[in-house]
Amino acid sequence: MRRTLALALALAGATGCRACESEAAPDAGAQPTMPTGMLVPATSEPAPVAPRFDFAARMRVAPKRDAEAVVELAPAPAGDSEEKKAFERNAPGARFLSPDAMGLLHECFARAKPGFDPFRPHFLDAKALVKLEKELSAFAATVSAISTAASARARFEGSDAVRSIVTDDEWRRGRDALVASIDELRRMSVDLAGQGRGLWVLAS
Repeated sequence: MRRTLALALALAGATGCRACESEAAPDAGAQPTMPTGMLVPATSEPAPVAPRFDFAARMRVAPKRDAEAVVELAPAPAGDSEEKKAFERNAPGARFLSPDAMGLLHECFARAKPGFDPFRPHFLDAKALVKLEKELSAFAATVSAISTAASARARFEGSDAVRSIVTDDEWRRGRDALVASIDELRRMSVDLAGQGRGLWVLAS
């Protein structure tokens, strides 16, 4: 009886250990599973953010034509007049403005040259260039006195470029670029007028 009971307990213990080993041992063919809390849904790459309108870049006078600088200010050869019909594009010494910059400077050119239209060729003789320099000087002083984007938008409400400005820093950088461009155009006007020459304004 005792021998039979001991044998039964021994068999039960042996069977239990094998069962435990069977449950604990991993199946060599099974694949590991990711804990539910660590499953992360796949996401696509964020869409690139388009660069904002660069107001300062639009206000800079450029030494060559590009996608934004399309209004050419070309020194006129000696003897040129309003009667000229053929023009040399990208002339030596020419400077280029964006339509946005010319839009802000239009009033200066119109006062120096009545009837000025930047969309067709215009010739400013030496006398007109003297007037232009004075108008540009006065306009530079006006622009320099504007310190905030809100004031700029109010002053130049007809300009899409100025209306796009959001921050005061954005306006100040654009203002400084515009004033630097005006100074360069003033020097150009003075130099040409001193030589008795004129200036062509040619829009592409």
